[in-house]
Amino acid sequence: MCGIVGVLKMRGSARWTLPPQVAARMVDTLRYRGPDGQGDWFSADGLCWLGHTRLAIIDLAGGHQPMGNEDGSVWVSFNGEIYNHEPLREELKALGHIFKSRCDTEVLVHGWEQWKEDLPTKLRGMFAFAVYDASRRSMFIARDRLGIKPFYWWSDGDVFLFASEIKAILAYPALRSRQVDHNALSQFLTFRYVPAPLTMFKAVWKLPAGHFLRIDIDSGKPPQPVRYWDVSFRRHQPTPSFEEAMERVDGLLCESVRLRLMSEVPLGAQLSGGVDSSLIVAHMERLREEAGNRERVKTFSIGFSEGGFSELPYARAVARRYNTEHHEVVVGFDEFVDQFARLCWMHDEPVSEPPAIPTYLLCRYAKQHVTVMLTGEGGDELFGGYPKCAADLKSRWLDWMPDGVRRGLLRGAASMLPFGQRRLRIALENLSIA
Repeated sequence: MCGIVGVLKMRGSARWTLPPQVAARMVDTLRYRGPDGQGDWFSADGLCWLGHTRLAIIDLAGGHQPMGNEDGSVWVSFNGEIYNHEPLREELKALGHIFKSRCDTEVLVHGWEQWKEDLPTKLRGMFAFAVYDASRRSMFIARDRLGIKPFYWWSDGDVFLFASEIKAILAYPALRSRQVDHNALSQFLTFRYVPAPLTMFKAVWKLPAGHFLRIDIDSGKPPQPVRYWDVSFRRHQPTPSFEEAMERVDGLLCESVRLRLMSEVPLGAQLSGGVDSSLIVAHMERLREEAGNRERVKTFSIGFSEGGFSELPYARAVARRYNTEHHEVVVGFDEFVDQFARLCWMHDEPVSEPPAIPTYLLCRYAKQHVTVMLTGEGGDELFGGYPKCAADLKSRWLDWMPDGVRRGLLRGAASMLPFGQRRLRIALENLSIA
């Protein structure tokens, strides 16, 4: 991951300076996100400053950021990967654009010159980026469709701040009001996370997934996120058979894995032994064989000293099946306690999901061997893998009940279940409102 940060003066006539020590402090808060280099850039018009810390994955020698175009009128700070950067590069070259690097970042520079606000719709990848266009005295910001890469912002009408993490924004001294947003706190206690655009800090916002922001300095208009993408539930015609759909999904998964193997640094995979991560490893091995690559796939698994919670035997079975270079880490309760505060600091909000801690510990260990890891994260959300999803399928059997009766009966039954039956309790609560 990389870190991006920036400051934009929103009133061209207002007096404003960014002390070098403040700029350095804002970048330094993100240093751990990008250990391979850092840089910053001030616009000649004095209206914009961009900072960046880099985790180098593509074009290790030529991908330094912030990155500008030939005449210095367009500059970008970018976090993420653009998986279709090579075909986009060829398309832009055919349109007359000249590239000086092989880095995917430069596609954003020339892509903005060519497509302006349509740029995010051209991209396939995970991204959060800011483009400053000096000729237009404007900034354009976009976040990927699913919000994989983080983006936070704050503005008082005179200055606009943004960063990959809230702590970099808080390093700006003019942001003096640092109050908890009680609405966000309520959302967190309800959902166990803070939904966008809220954050735990009042007036600091998340840019929602699939949205962009455009700030025109001379317009005087406040920043307003604009949606450029949303999930489509349009039915395909003709409706495919189950076998056809399964083949299509497998092909898309294989293509997705292939795109994510684009790297000039060592990569591996997180392996739990479950369906999702095992499928990822299976496709990585198949693609390795097809490419004639002799280097084995590297897999990483985490287990727990309390044996009843460990899934290491399943991960080992998959690792043996695909002959991976397998690594394991075993952690206990003490490691959870030791890392909890650091995880809250990294997330800029309380950590409610226990798996976040072992995932962090596994990644910390894996960094000794690889720079990039593929995971099966998101599989349960896409394919309904949670028990509550199965409960939702059964909700139609209760459609004959009046809503009030259904809520009262099922919530009452759920409230009487002991903690050991919490999964059933959650299922009943979901059924009460499904």
